[in-house]
Amino acid sequence: MVLSTTVIVRTRPGGVSIINRLALSIPPRTRLGRGTLIAIFVSLYVAAAAYFVLIKGLGSHPSPLLELVFQAAVLGCFGALWLFLEDALTRRESTPFESYWHSLVAAAILAALFFVVVLLIPGGFSENVRQPYAISTVGQSAILAPIFFGFAAFLMLRLRTLVLYRSGRRIRRCWQWMLVLMVLNAIIAGIFEALPENAVEIWVKIAGIVPLVALSAVNVFQMSWVVHLTVGKKFLAIVVAGLLMVFCGLFSFYPDSDGQISVNDTFVTPALFLSYFGEGLQFFVMAVGWFGMTYSLISILALIFHLPTTSVYKRQEGEMDAFYSLTGLVKEVFDLNKLRNTIVKSAVEAHRATMAWLAVPDPDSGFLRPCVVAAHNIEKETVERRIKLNALYDEAASTQAYLYLDQARADSRVLARASDGIASLLAVPLAAHHSVLGVLFVVKNVKGAFEKDDIRALSAFASQAALALDNARMFERQVERERLARELAIARDVQQRLLPQRMPVYEHLDMAAVSVPALEVGGDYYDYVELDDARLAFIVSDVSGKGTSAAFYMAGMHGIFHSLTRIAPDPHDFLVHANRVLGETLERSVFISVIYGIVDSRKQEISLARAGHCPAIVARGSKPVEFLRPAGIGMGLDRSNRFRDILEVVAIKMTPGDTIVFCTDGVVESRSANGEEYGYDRLLASVDSWRHEDAAPLHAALLDDLRTFMGNSTRQYDDDMTLLVIKWCGAT
Repeated sequence: MVLSTTVIVRTRPGGVSIINRLALSIPPRTRLGRGTLIAIFVSLYVAAAAYFVLIKGLGSHPSPLLELVFQAAVLGCFGALWLFLEDALTRRESTPFESYWHSLVAAAILAALFFVVVLLIPGGFSENVRQPYAISTVGQSAILAPIFFGFAAFLMLRLRTLVLYRSGRRIRRCWQWMLVLMVLNAIIAGIFEALPENAVEIWVKIAGIVPLVALSAVNVFQMSWVVHLTVGKKFLAIVVAGLLMVFCGLFSFYPDSDGQISVNDTFVTPALFLSYFGEGLQFFVMAVGWFGMTYSLISILALIFHLPTTSVYKRQEGEMDAFYSLTGLVKEVFDLNKLRNTIVKSAVEAHRATMAWLAVPDPDSGFLRPCVVAAHNIEKETVERRIKLNALYDEAASTQAYLYLDQARADSRVLARASDGIASLLAVPLAAHHSVLGVLFVVKNVKGAFEKDDIRALSAFASQAALALDNARMFERQVERERLARELAIARDVQQRLLPQRMPVYEHLDMAAVSVPALEVGGDYYDYVELDDARLAFIVSDVSGKGTSAAFYMAGMHGIFHSLTRIAPDPHDFLVHANRVLGETLERSVFISVIYGIVDSRKQEISLARAGHCPAIVARGSKPVEFLRPAGIGMGLDRSNRFRDILEVVAIKMTPGDTIVFCTDGVVESRSANGEEYGYDRLLASVDSWRHEDAAPLHAALLDDLRTFMGNSTRQYDDDMTLLVIKWCGAT
C-alpha cells in the first residue's frame, strides 16, 4: 500500500505548514498536469545541459550570477521530475515488499544505463578527478545527471512507503523534515559552488548536515512492515535488501579525499559525474544513496531478528482475523442456514484449521439428539460415522466449557483413521443467556495443534456466534408466528435482552443504571463484563439516530463489547479495534459515540476513554462537581489512524464516596413543555445536590428531576436515554 506523505498541520485558520510545500508532498495532479511537468523538465534540462557543456566543457569561468541562474535551472528541472515521478507512483498502490523489489529493479536499470553511457561515449578524467580532459566526459555527466536523480527520486518515493507504513504523525513529520533538509543542503551546496571559497561555507554546511543525519537516523529504524511478511517473503526481502544495499553503496561512493583515482584512469563512480554537473545535485543524490544503503542494512537486521517471531505474529493475526470475521455474522442474522455455514467457514479460515462442523439439538427427535447442521471441508455423513457426536456434545454442553482432545484418535469417542485428518479436536459450546444453542467442532490434522491463544480466540468467536444464532433463532420463531405485525415488539425484546439483567455486586462498588428508548427500540447501550476478580469493564454508547436501524447497530455493539473485552480490555486498544471493525460495517451517515472504562479494585482507580460521547460527571469528596472530557471522536467518523492518535485515556484514583455519572444525549437534550432543553448545567447541579447519596437513590433523584423538568411523567423522551451511576465505596 502506498502511503501518502501529505500531513496538513494547521498553523492558523486557513493556513498550512510550510513543511508540506517544501517536502513537495502535495499531489502534482492538483496543480500541474503531467504534460506541463514534462515540458518544464525538458526545457530547463536542455538549457542547463547546454550551459553545462558549452561553459564547463570549454573551460570557461562564468560569473557567480550566471552560475546561480544555472543552479536555479537545475533545481526547477529536477523539481519538476520529482513531481512527475511522485504523481506517477502514487496513482498505483504497492505493498512494502513490492516497493523494495521495485527499488532493486530500478537500481539494476540505473547500473545498466550507467555502463552503457560510460562505454559508448568516450571520455575520461585526468589524474586529478576534478579536471575532465574531454568535452565528451562533460557530455556524459550531462546525460547521467537526470538518470541518477530520477533513480534517487524513485528510491525515496519507494522508501517512503516502507518508512511511513502504519506510522503516526510524528514519523511523517520526521520524514518530511528530512526531505526538506536534503533539498536545503543541496541548495546550499549549489550556492557555495557558485561563490568564491570562504570560511563560512564549512560551518553552514555542518549546520545543515547535522540535523539531517539525526532525522535520517530516526527514519531508518521505521520497520513496521517487517512483522507483516511471511517467512518466505522475509528471506526474499533479505536478498533484495542486500542487493539494494550494494547498489546504493556504489551509488554513493566517491574517490579519495585528495581527488586521486586509486585504481586506473577508467575507474569512475556516479558521484564523480554528478560533482561536475553540480555539487547541489551531487549532495542530494549521495544523501539518498547513503540513506538507502543504511535503511537496507537495518532492514536486513530487522528481518533476521523477526524470523523467529513470524509464527507468533501469525497466530495473533489469526485471533484478530477471527474477531473481524464476526462482523459478517450480524448481516446473516435473518438467514439461519447461511449463518450456520458462515460460522463453520469462518472458524476454519480465520484459524487455519483443517475442518469444522456445527452441531445443534434436533427438535424433530424426541430426546433432542444433536445433529450436524453445517460443515466445512468434511461431509456431514463422515462426521456421523467417525465421531460419537452425542458423547462429545453432551460433555461440552453440560459443562458449558470447551473440550480439547490434543490426541483425538486416542479418545474412544473418535473413530477416525489417520487418513481422515482428525488429529486435534476442539469443541466449543455456543452459549447464550445460560443455554447452549449448539457446539462448534474445529479440527486440525496435527496432534496438539491448538494452543492457548487459539482456544481463547475461538471462545470469543463462539460467544459472538452464539449471540448471532440466538438472535436468528428468535427472529425466525417470531416471524413465523406473527409475521410483520409483531416485528417491532420482537426487536424491543431483543434489545432489552442485550442489556444487563442485573447490576454487578461488589463490596467496593455501588452501581445503578437505566436505558429507555425513545421509540419501540433504540440505539443506546450500556453493559459490563467481569474481566477477573478485581476488574470490571463497562460501556455506555449511543448510535446516531434512533429506531430499528440504530437498534441493529446497538446489537452489533453488544457483540463487539463482549468479544473484544476478552482480547483487548485496555480502553485505548478496545476503542481502536472496535472502530476498525465498525468502520467496515457502518454506513457513512452513521456513527457511534462511546465511553468505555475499567474499574480496578486493586489499583483503586477507574481508567476510561471517550469516543465522541457526552462527558462524564465526577463528584469527588468536597471538591466541586466537574465534567470529565478525555479527547476522542465518534466511532465510524474516521477510518484512518486519526481516530487512534486523538484518543485519550484518563485514570482516576478513587476514594470512598467518589461518584461518576455517565449519560447519553437523551438526558441533556430532553425538553420541557415550552421547548427548553434540560442541559448539562442542570444535570451538573442535580448531581451536586445528591452526591452524598448511594448509587440507587442518586440515580432515582436524577430521573425524578428530569421528569419534573419535562412536566409530564408519561411523556416520551425526545431521544434514547441512558443513565449510569458508579459510586466507589472503597476496596476491602
